[in-house]
Amino acid sequence: MNNYVQRFLLENLDIRGAVVHLDSVWQKMLKDRRYPDPVMQLLGEMSATTLLLGDQLKQTGRLTVQLKGDGPISMLVIDCDDSLHLRGMAKYAADVTAQPVPDLLGHGQLVLTLDMLSMREAYQSIVPLNGDTIAEIFEHYFKQSEQLPSRLFLTTSDHAIFGILLQKLPDADQLDPDGWTRVEALTATAQSRAMFELTAEEILTRLFVEETIRIFDAQSVRDVMKIRRKSMTCCNHWVVKKSMPFCVNVAKWLCMMISVIGSIVLMLSLLMPFFVRPDQRFIDALRAMQSGFVIPVSLDGGYRSACACIMP
Repeated sequence: MNNYVQRFLLENLDIRGAVVHLDSVWQKMLKDRRYPDPVMQLLGEMSATTLLLGDQLKQTGRLTVQLKGDGPISMLVIDCDDSLHLRGMAKYAADVTAQPVPDLLGHGQLVLTLDMLSMREAYQSIVPLNGDTIAEIFEHYFKQSEQLPSRLFLTTSDHAIFGILLQKLPDADQLDPDGWTRVEALTATAQSRAMFELTAEEILTRLFVEETIRIFDAQSVRDVMKIRRKSMTCCNHWVVKKSMPFCVNVAKWLCMMISVIGSIVLMLSLLMPFFVRPDQRFIDALRAMQSGFVIPVSLDGGYRSACACIMP
């Protein structure tokens, strides 16, 4: 089984890229879902593109990519973490038929959400759906966000996904003014299902015979059901980190309520002499509550313990 993302660099052209290939992970994502062909096609291309983005995560975190529109396919969501655990879903009308991508998605937005343990808040990028294919939509995003000319070449079937990302780095034109155009044309020839049977190294050496290629180690892609105990531990730390502000707010609220209740009770106690003469120790306890100290009183009138409530 081949489920991986593998990056490369055309050193003499200053062009970088990556190859993505899925088979068993993609098949498990589709299992028992019975997506119509148009939905499967777009979800597959979204999965490949999300992995190409998620492979750049260098810290513990999660990338969520959504396409939301008012067309027959109203939502596509792919979720990927820094270990390339992948999951996804689609929301669509019952009568989806093959149509151009703009008609399937309608008017809407591409939403990318990046949430990392090192970040106080999740980062979200929102751009309009602009393009006639999934590849063009994300090429528009790359141009807006990374300001790098980028090309995506994606191929999807019901048993495998294949894709290549190219990005033109700042010195590319100085090294070879025709290099970017040449590489684009060569890569466009790789959009066939024959690529499913080849390794990334075989594909790249066949496409760029005359170029100097540096190929980096492949990163394995896993389906979300294979998350190990280590990943679950990270998830628990994630929950603790995200819930700490809530706990602090609750503690502050409780302290404030104690102070307010103490003040109310003390005001009532000042009115009590008009009706009942209270025990002096009870009055002292109420005044202590109002000043930020709680002194429990036992049923027999004695003092058992005293504890301080630190006010915010």
